[in-house]
Amino acid sequence: MYLANQQIMNSTVPVIDRMAGIELYSTDFEGIGGSIKEKNEDFKVLELLTELISKDISKIPDKSYRFPLLLLNKKGLDSNHAIIEIFNQLGTRIRVLGIKDAKAVTTQYATCEGSKYEGGTTRHTNLSLVGFTRHSIKKSHIMGNQFEISITNPTRNDISEFITEITNIPNYYGLQRFGSERLVTHLVGREIIKRNFKRAVEIFLCDTTEYDTQFSKEIREKF
Repeated sequence: MYLANQQIMNSTVPVIDRMAGIELYSTDFEGIGGSIKEKNEDFKVLELLTELISKDISKIPDKSYRFPLLLLNKKGLDSNHAIIEIFNQLGTRIRVLGIKDAKAVTTQYATCEGSKYEGGTTRHTNLSLVGFTRHSIKKSHIMGNQFEISITNPTRNDISEFITEITNIPNYYGLQRFGSERLVTHLVGREIIKRNFKRAVEIFLCDTTEYDTQFSKEIREKF
C-alpha cells in the first residue's frame, strides 16, 4: 500500500478502525480537528454519469430514446429505503445504480419500469424526469461521485497550508463498508472467499462485539 510521507503505525487510530484493518494514517502531521455530519446538509453527494449517457439525452421518447432517466434527490434516508418510500407514496418502482448515505443530501440517477415516470415528492425525496436515453443505464455508466463535506468547528485555522501538505490519500474502505455497528461483514466475506459457508453464517448470526447492543448480544448468544 502506498502512503504519503511516512509509512507509520499510529497508536491513535481508533480501536474500531483497527478492527477493520485500517491501521495507518496517510499523513504524519496534525489534523484540523472538528466533526462531520452534524446535520444532513454537511455531507452532499452528486452522482456523475459518463458522457455516453449525459450527452445523449432526449426530452421526448421515441423508438431510439425509450429509456426514462430520472433524477433522485433525497435527504436523511439511504437509497434502499428511498426506493421503498417512493413506491409506497408515488406508486413508482425505480432502480438506482449506487447506494448513497442516509445522513446526507444526495443526488443520483434512476430508471423506472413501465410508463409511470412523471416523478413526484415524498417525505424524504424528490423524483424528476431528466429525459430519455438510448441505453438502459447500468453501473458502468457511473463516472463517479462528487462530494461536498462540511467540517464543523475545526481546531486548525491554516486550512490552505493543510491542503498543500496533502499529497495522496489511500482509497480505504471505511466502516460503512463493514457495518459500523457490529463490524463483522468483512469477516463474513473472508469466510465466503475461503468457501467456509457455515462459518460465514455463524459469524453473521452469532458472533458479537463490544459494539453490539445488549439486546443483540443476548439474542445472538442463544444460538
